[in-house]
Amino acid sequence: MGWAISASDPLADIQRACQFVAVKQTVEQIGAEWIAYARAPGEASGQTQSDGMSMLELSEEQPEFAWAVIKHVISQYSTGDLLIDYRTEAQMVIGLVAAGPIEDLLQHHGPEFIDRIETEARSDLRVRWALRGMYQTTTDEIWDRVQAASGRAAD
Repeated sequence: MGWAISASDPLADIQRACQFVAVKQTVEQIGAEWIAYARAPGEASGQTQSDGMSMLELSEEQPEFAWAVIKHVISQYSTGDLLIDYRTEAQMVIGLVAAGPIEDLLQHHGPEFIDRIETEARSDLRVRWALRGMYQTTTDEIWDRVQAASGRAAD
């Protein structure tokens, strides 16, 4: 499919074209790219770094797809890997999902996603654990709900 760039808004046309390309990748592919990035973000190759950073854009621009990728990444690790006393890959990857894509998702689309996030947190300790690794990027009302869903009282 070719994309014609209009004279009236070429940046919007390019953005739509880029979104089309991103959606062609599967949840599993983008999840694997995020995991590769999160394993060693400071040491990632240029392409891995770029692939990892694209997940942050998805949270703003394609929130439904981003939520599916977030859940997929979290599902790749066991609850036990989060509860170990020493630093595990699961803690590192899920911690970065919390401090990146989940924060961004709630910042840009909090009212649309908080109910789903609360539902996931009630049934999945890994999601509750992730929510504890976030910083407030949204309204106080949404943040209070995040804190409650994580099992921590709001400060």
